[in-house]
Amino acid sequence: MPSKILKLGEKNEDPGPWPTNILEIGTVGTRKKPCPLCGLWFAEENLTGMSSLKTVLTLKVKWGVKGANEKLTDSRMTASRLYTGVNMCAFCAQLTMPDPEDEDDAEIFANSPQKTPKKNSKKQ
Repeated sequence: MPSKILKLGEKNEDPGPWPTNILEIGTVGTRKKPCPLCGLWFAEENLTGMSSLKTVLTLKVKWGVKGANEKLTDSRMTASRLYTGVNMCAFCAQLTMPDPEDEDDAEIFANSPQKTPKKNSKKQ
């Protein structure tokens, strides 16, 4: 907003505050965190998945990641820490969901009130 009202034909000597208030590209930073399962860095608002730390460590042990078994069996790792929710990327969140067709996850669905998804069988 100009500091004075301009008459027709006058030049504005006060360009306003905008040249000093414009932020350069890339100066606004967002906080980034690594996904606990894949290790890739994401902006915090993009870590939308949620799972327990125990599930993440169990998958890492299953995949043979070094150091995961030590963290999982560490005596200082309390139950409250193991079952604390951790945010993760959307791709890794789908890997932590139980699979009804997997033998290891079948016991989760055995006593579940929800019906397990069945394969589509085509009737001829």
